[in-house]
Amino acid sequence: MKANDAGTKAKERPKAGIRASRDLKRAFLSRYRLIDAEINMLVEERDEWFARAVRVTPDYSRARAASGAPDGDRLGAIVAKLAELDRLIDGRIDELVELRMKIEKAVSEMDDPVLRDLLALRYISGLTFEQTAERLFYSWRQIMNLHGKALDSLEIDF
Repeated sequence: MKANDAGTKAKERPKAGIRASRDLKRAFLSRYRLIDAEINMLVEERDEWFARAVRVTPDYSRARAASGAPDGDRLGAIVAKLAELDRLIDGRIDELVELRMKIEKAVSEMDDPVLRDLLALRYISGLTFEQTAERLFYSWRQIMNLHGKALDSLEIDF
């Protein structure tokens, strides 16, 4: 019975390794869409701050001058926030471009054009499995099976 148990464990280990590898590859590929979404959120936040800056007008009232509050404090804070957001956006865009180049290189080196298209549509274009299946003229189940095969055959440098 122990020989049987050892044989079973030996069969399970490679599958677990493949699964972990698939999960790591899926997570790596998914980072592209996550970073892209984060950039979009930062751009929206920057646009909101810019709209605030446009609405801010200098206050020349006597009450403001008498209070001793420096003019332009609000506008200066908004400009600083805009600069910070621009810096964050630029950094994330640089990261996104680098990640996209890695993904495109790995996908382009795959032998099967269907698997290449599947990964590009799913992880670069952000299509759902259903949309990808429709675009490639496969059923959803076939796309799910091909997706596993694509992840197994994908060679990527993390």
